[in-house]
Amino acid sequence: MQAHQHVTPTDTRPVDVLSAVATDVKDVTEGYVTMIDRAEDDLKPFVQLLRALHVSHLRELFAELQHLGGHPKDTGSYMATVHTAVATLRDWTGTLDASGLPQIIDGEDTIIASYDAALNDLQKHPAQRSLIEKHRAALATHVDALRD
Repeated sequence: MQAHQHVTPTDTRPVDVLSAVATDVKDVTEGYVTMIDRAEDDLKPFVQLLRALHVSHLRELFAELQHLGGHPKDTGSYMATVHTAVATLRDWTGTLDASGLPQIIDGEDTIIASYDAALNDLQKHPAQRSLIEKHRAALATHVDALRD
C-alpha cells in the first residue's frame, strides 16, 4: 500500500506545481494567438516562435499532469484575458510591431519566474523537476536571444 504524502507549505504536491505552471504558460499562449493575427511582419516571427515553444511545453505539462492523476484546465486564468486585451489595445493604437518586444520579454520573464518557483517547490521530485528545468532552459535561450 502506498503511503499518503503529507503536504505542508514547503512540500507542495507536484500536480499542484505543474498545474500552476501550465496555467501561466497557457495564459501567455492565449495572448500570442491574438498577437499573431495582428502583429506586423517585424514582430510576427518572434510571436510565432514563442507560441510554438509554449504549445510544445503545454503538451508535455498536460501529459505529466495526467500521468500524476491531475486534470489540466482547458482554459487559463484571468491573466489570459489581460494578455489578449493588451495585444488588442496595442493593435488599436497602431503599435503591435517590434516596439512591443520589451513587453513580450517581460511576459516571458514572468514565465521564467514561474519555472523558478516550480523548481524550488519540486526539489523532492526529480522527474517533474527535470521537465521544468528543460522547459526553463529552452525558454531562457530564446528570451536571451531576444534581448540581444
